[in-house]
Amino acid sequence: MKIDIKFTPKEGSFINFSSLKVELLKIIPIDITHMVKPYTTEKGILAENISLPKGMHKLKLTLCDNLGGKTQVVYNVTVV
Repeated sequence: MKIDIKFTPKEGSFINFSSLKVELLKIIPIDITHMVKPYTTEKGILAENISLPKGMHKLKLTLCDNLGGKTQVVYNVTVV
């Protein structure tokens, strides 16, 4: 599976990469941050060979900035 996410921090802020968390939302969320973190740069995440089970999934991305702002986004993905 390919993950391609662009980061756009607010003006005057920068991303706190230690706050990055990527979860596969199931009955019990599965933290897959360790799979994605090596592909993370200041511009975003570009990971081309992430292995997830086939089917429909929800991925939750959490990220904070240096000013205390927090963003959480849920992506619906289908792995075939």
